[in-house]
Amino acid sequence: MKMKTLIALVVTTYIGLAPMAQASASQPVFTPEQEARIGEIASEYLVVHPEILVTVSQKLQEQQKLRKQKLYALNVMEHQTKLLQDPDTPTIGPEGARVAVIEFFDYQCVFYSQFAPVLEKVMKAQPDVRYIFKEWPIFGSRREASLQAAHQDLAVWKEKGPEAYVTYHNAIYATGHHEGNLAAGDIQAAATKAGVNASHWRHSG
Repeated sequence: MKMKTLIALVVTTYIGLAPMAQASASQPVFTPEQEARIGEIASEYLVVHPEILVTVSQKLQEQQKLRKQKLYALNVMEHQTKLLQDPDTPTIGPEGARVAVIEFFDYQCVFYSQFAPVLEKVMKAQPDVRYIFKEWPIFGSRREASLQAAHQDLAVWKEKGPEAYVTYHNAIYATGHHEGNLAAGDIQAAATKAGVNASHWRHSG
């Protein structure tokens, strides 16, 4: 236990005084021989106690995760106006809401399909929040229904407004069809339920 404490003290002292040694090269804190010996002691200790490396690795991962989260937050702040005030983005809820929920989704995504009923309940329970729906059909290149549903989605928004949009949105997910199973008939039925007639859907789809 004393050896462990001594090693930690030596390494900590070395790390803390290293900048001072660099700033004053004419007055080194340790001789080259001492620095080499300190390195040997630290290496030997790490070989005996490799769990320290695991702890350091975990700490580094946490720091990297926090750094990424900060970068995401900065990017959101930088594009805040575009995210919150884009007139072509479907939204529902008071414009002056203190809280806004922004969602990026694809109608064919199984994970969002599972989350959609939860969001529907939250929207009913929290009507004072502004909900912003960002169409992001990432499966569109291999699943035509992703693009069709997104295009019809925006058409309902522009023609009928937010209430009809939410009706269409929830109707799509209520089918339970995702991962390539969403059909043209599902999209047509959801549009009809939202108040957009079938002939308009065929023309815009």
